[in-house]
Amino acid sequence: MRRLVIADKNGKLAGVVTQGDLLPIDPIELYEVLELLQDQVSQLQSENAELLQQRNQELETLFEQKASELQRRDEMLHNLVLGIGVETGEGFWRSLTAYLTEALQIDYAFVGKLTDNEQRVRTLAVHGADEKALPNFDYELKGALCEHVIAKQTCLYRQGVWRQFHNDQMQQAPQIENYLGAPLQNSEGQSIGLLVVLSHEPMANTDFMEEVLGIFATRAASELDRQKAEVEQQSFFSLSLDPICIASTEDGHFKKFNPALERILGYLTTELLSKPFLDFVHPEDKAATQSAIAQLRVEGSIPAFENRYRAQDGSYRWFLWASTAVPEQQLIYATARDITERKQIEESLRIKTKQQATVVELGQLARYSQIWCTRQN
Repeated sequence: MRRLVIADKNGKLAGVVTQGDLLPIDPIELYEVLELLQDQVSQLQSENAELLQQRNQELETLFEQKASELQRRDEMLHNLVLGIGVETGEGFWRSLTAYLTEALQIDYAFVGKLTDNEQRVRTLAVHGADEKALPNFDYELKGALCEHVIAKQTCLYRQGVWRQFHNDQMQQAPQIENYLGAPLQNSEGQSIGLLVVLSHEPMANTDFMEEVLGIFATRAASELDRQKAEVEQQSFFSLSLDPICIASTEDGHFKKFNPALERILGYLTTELLSKPFLDFVHPEDKAATQSAIAQLRVEGSIPAFENRYRAQDGSYRWFLWASTAVPEQQLIYATARDITERKQIEESLRIKTKQQATVVELGQLARYSQIWCTRQN
């Protein structure tokens, strides 16, 4: 037996029509039933279409928000990189903290390095959200929030940081609630400092902030390593009694040299940097010096080369050079030994040897003259 289920507009059961009932049914009533069913189907199709359109709009909005957020992140990171990429030294630290406060919309940012056998932290730059650089400070590491950061992990504190931050300088900034810090690690994985951002209000999107902080903690650690190496290099330069210099093969100028070169030649730093180094070379040695530079470009190093440099008083000093070229940097790294006294001794010996030879020749000439005179008599 066949049955036809009838529902009203609200989807509730209106009745059941059996096959036996269908035979005597009025065609008009049957048409109304079919029309009712058609309305229900149309209504369901319309509701489904509206629901699908709503879902599509929600997905499009979500996609646009995510795309906009990703674009904003990329632009932020790009601007941060551009802002601090060319900076070095003190300017790098100031730019880093200033860009972080602006990009992450936080109240304070500071970068610090470990001192006193890793017992204390001394800041290299501190910046506030009011676009003002703040005074540097130092504090004891033990018991401070930063102690956990130095233990090689990024740390996030969300509440009551101002009660736990053991530093009088930063306690003057009232109600610091949030703290996010990342360690600065050298190439050997040792913690050498930290990068910290602080906020009065809860930090939004901390995952992204941790990502940004991690990226620039790596860059900051590299700069700390570079500055340390530069200090060590400068110490080596300064302590050496022999001249050490770096010169450009592109423009022929000294780029860097130690105090020994200034002391021996008597020039100021600005004087030595202002002219090509060939201008200081003795005219008779310029061609040989240029040949040595060409040889350096081909062979990479010259273990020994001698030439004369004009001193500030007009005299000339003899140097024995050992040089290495780095073609990709267009630089020559060289060290020299002042051999002026040796050359003077060699010249004195040469003159004495020549004089002695002259005396011998004169003696022999006198002897021959005496013999000739004796024979004449």
